[in-house]
This record gives sequence, structure tokens and C-alpha cells, in this order.
Amino acid sequence: EEQAYAEMMFMKISKASDALTDPVAKENWIKYGNPDGKQPMELSIGLPNFLMLKENQNLVLVLYLIGLVVVIPSVVALYYSNSKQYSDKLILNESFQIYGYLLKNTPIKHIPEILALSAEFRKMPLRPEDEKILAKMKKMLIAQELIVKKP
Repeated sequence: EEQAYAEMMFMKISKASDALTDPVAKENWIKYGNPDGKQPMELSIGLPNFLMLKENQNLVLVLYLIGLVVVIPSVVALYYSNSKQYSDKLILNESFQIYGYLLKNTPIKHIPEILALSAEFRKMPLRPEDEKILAKMKKMLIAQELIVKKP
């Protein structure tokens, strides 16, 4: 280990000396950052060893093809089918249709009811605290005789 380190240091010192004394090596250092001249670029990808083993090549290829041919197109198709339901402003098209039909001749006092018809509100889950608040509101509306209590 010390021998390898000493050899590496000797090579570095030797190249530094060449870069200072030899005009060609100095020019190479200025142009390419190395006294030996232009060096080929090395690229490598850090992959786990099991992916590179000969006996796993078929498995890796099959998994890659499944991902490329099945998974990615499926994700794109699901995204597209879900995004078709929404307009440019992320409002469900179903809500736009309801609003367009009901807002033409509706008095302003009924606007909150129309907004409550939107498809987005129907898909919202109720939390336990929401149910308590809604029960209080229902009792209050029944007491004021704004809604009829179901028998």
C-alpha cells in the first residue's frame, strides 16, 4: 500500500516537473489541464453488482421491459383518464354542466344550494367533527322550521 502511494506521488511530482520545465507539457497543461495532453473522458454508472451479473441479465431485461411497456403507459393512461374529468381551472366538468343549467334563471338566494351541488363537494369525505356540526345545524334548521323533520 505504501509502495502504491509512493508510486502515485512520484508520478504526480514527475508530471508537475514536466509541466514546469518542458514547453510542450506546459502548453498541454494550460490547454487540457494535464501535461500529457488531452485525456479520454471516462464515464461510469454506479449500479448494484447483482444487476451486472450474467445470470441476472434476463431477469433485469424482463423487469425493464415490463416497466417500460406496462407500468409507464399505465400510469400515463390513469393520469389522462383522471385529468379528462377536469377543466383548465381544475373544476370538474360535471360541475360546469350543473352550474350552466341552474344559474340561468336562478334567484341569488339559491346560489349556495347550487354550489353545494358541485361534484367536488360530493366527493369530500366527512370527518367526525363535521358530522357533529352538521347534526347541530340540522337541529337548528328543524327548530326554525326551515326544513321538515323526516318521520
